[in-house]
Amino acid sequence: VAWPLPKRFNMGLGVGRLGPERTLVHLGVEVGELPSPAASMGRIVIVMDGSYSQGKAGLERQIGLARGILKNAGSMGAEVIVTRRRATRLVGRFVSAAQLAKRLSTARIPLGNGSNIDAGLDTAAELLKKERHGGLIIVMTDGLMRSDLSPEDGILAQSASPKSIVHLVNITRSHGEVQLERTDGHPWDSVAHSSGGLFFTLYGHAVRTRPYVDAAHRLIRPQNVYGLRVLTDDGLTPFE
Repeated sequence: VAWPLPKRFNMGLGVGRLGPERTLVHLGVEVGELPSPAASMGRIVIVMDGSYSQGKAGLERQIGLARGILKNAGSMGAEVIVTRRRATRLVGRFVSAAQLAKRLSTARIPLGNGSNIDAGLDTAAELLKKERHGGLIIVMTDGLMRSDLSPEDGILAQSASPKSIVHLVNITRSHGEVQLERTDGHPWDSVAHSSGGLFFTLYGHAVRTRPYVDAAHRLIRPQNVYGLRVLTDDGLTPFE
């Protein structure tokens, strides 16, 4: 179950042998109501890719998704960091999610050389390091990293705030309906997984904010069971 865990999470498992090669398995999962985003995470930092490789369309997709994230963020404090060769803060302080969404709707974000995702992660972690329970960091990228940059560098960059959760979102140039899908097997998914976060891919493009709001809900309050493996006492795996 993806973070944040619900207030109530109970599992019951029953396994019965029907024969030498047949097993009956009953699994019950009880999930209570999730806590509010504000109570769970406190503050959110969105790291945007401001490199030339994103282009105007890529930047528009990022702004759309960022506004969608903020619409889901309730009363959380929020800030945006834009990465080029250096990481720069958009506002310079934490403001309400609503204020930041309004700022993004009119902000002019110039593109530049470089896409130092590690600098963005490091800056975000520094902003959240004094948060008792950490915060939420969402990093957007087009996947074009510096040749000398490794996922280990990304994991190290977020070490200042070890309790924060990091989601990475790969921004594609595809068209059509806006969809946000979990992606496994990407070289950089270990950066997200090391913090309890997930790696996503954003497909499609929209002029209106609503499709991004619907997609971004998964980043703020994921409620999916992504994988389950059960081992019996004799080492057999009834299902996976």
